[in-house]
Amino acid sequence: MSHKVIVSNEQSKEPYLRETRNLLCYVIREALYILGAEYSSEISVTLTDDENIRVINLKHRNIDKATDILSFPQYTPEEIDTFDKNDEVVLGDIVISAERARAQSLEYGHSYTRELAFLAVHSVLHLIGYDHMSDEEERAMCEMQKLVLDSIGITR
Repeated sequence: MSHKVIVSNEQSKEPYLRETRNLLCYVIREALYILGAEYSSEISVTLTDDENIRVINLKHRNIDKATDILSFPQYTPEEIDTFDKNDEVVLGDIVISAERARAQSLEYGHSYTRELAFLAVHSVLHLIGYDHMSDEEERAMCEMQKLVLDSIGITR
């Protein structure tokens, strides 16, 4: 099993360093491992800015405002449950506003690295079928985010 992560930078508001790419690849791979993804997968990650993510949000969700992250899963949770170690799947796409991640890191009083890691884990959970439409789903998602981030040593 292997998890391929393709990162592209389409913004200039935040420095895009090798460490940024390495962090996102590491966090996403570790999240999939910790969450028990036994299949091989591919995920693409795009770093953008608030204006571009607003346009994407409007186009795909009919919401005309910037957001921190968008997740575009390719499979339903039921389909994901059928994958096994012989499968190779494109799980989906992640779009992160680096500009919003920086602002939120300052607002929440933790590092930009921690905020990017949190957003990446949050989005991976969406790609594999988690959601937060109900209080119960939100609690489960929060527990999984904390488990993954604690497991890789990224805390507030």
